[in-house]
Amino acid sequence: AGYHSTIFFLLAVVLRLYFGPLADSKGRKIPLVIGAFVFASSSLLFILCSEVWHLMLVRAYQAIGLAAFLSTASSFVADLAPLKQRGMYIGIYRLVLTLSLLTGPVFAMEVIRRYSYQSWFLLSFIIGIISCLALLVIKNPAITTNDDNSGIIGTLDVLKNTKLRPIFLGLILAAISYGSIFTFASIYVASITVNINPGIYFTYFGLSGLIANLLAGYLSDRLGRSVVVWPAIGLLGIGMILLALLPRSYMFFILSGFAAGIGYTGAMAALVAWVIDVADDSIRATTLAIQESTIDLSIAFGSFWFGIISSWVGFAVSFVLVGLSIVLLSSIKMLQVLSKAKSVFENT
Repeated sequence: AGYHSTIFFLLAVVLRLYFGPLADSKGRKIPLVIGAFVFASSSLLFILCSEVWHLMLVRAYQAIGLAAFLSTASSFVADLAPLKQRGMYIGIYRLVLTLSLLTGPVFAMEVIRRYSYQSWFLLSFIIGIISCLALLVIKNPAITTNDDNSGIIGTLDVLKNTKLRPIFLGLILAAISYGSIFTFASIYVASITVNINPGIYFTYFGLSGLIANLLAGYLSDRLGRSVVVWPAIGLLGIGMILLALLPRSYMFFILSGFAAGIGYTGAMAALVAWVIDVADDSIRATTLAIQESTIDLSIAFGSFWFGIISSWVGFAVSFVLVGLSIVLLSSIKMLQVLSKAKSVFENT
């Protein structure tokens, strides 16, 4: 399963180099429809799988859907959002994503339990086709396009934009933390006690994220993106540290889930809005595609290195070390923001 997921995410990273510029040059609708169709049709292909390598091929095909849809959807939301309410609109968009990820697996497993995997794949295909039909009726908003913008040129333009660098630093820190928690929190909890369902941690994580999406988007519109991003990432680091204290009290388990959920989800909502603010309109989808790829690679990097560190010093110490590092780096960035704000205030 891990091998197939790796193929899925790495191929999506590569394919975004094509679909990001495509959305910028041809409009958002084409990648959105392609993405929805791939997710729908891959559900049918899963029914035909009888060998493990068959699943690998379908997951590789499914990566087209991930590459085409998510970053393009963020661009489409940004195209339609009023300038002063982008954070709120992105927050609502990410709220829909969070709700889908919370309810989708539960609904899927219930259908599988009552009927079969085949039944779920058929139902998933129907849901995907409904999505395609809904996307077919949308109209591309008026956007600044660049027909001469190739994938390589657009990517280089993004990398040259110095204003994006602190944003991508925030994305990397948040995604590394998330990758560590997502991969190892359940294993750590299970190794500590048999009295706690490890999956409940992500229920706390997800529920707190529902609130954080809207709140972070609203606050970042009013106070500024950086003022929300760095404290949120710091809170994510605190959540990791609190998880290490689970043997002392179950309360730390709850507090960790809520702190990490609010920190990660709030930071991501503000970071995506921040990327949209800074990105050139003509390469917005390309920029968001690179953003999504940065997140995926950072999650993989975080999981890999946390696994190595934990093999040396154990899970609890690893959560503390990574959490403290995240808190320290986010605090330094926040102090820089405050220092800059103080300087501007004194000059005016």
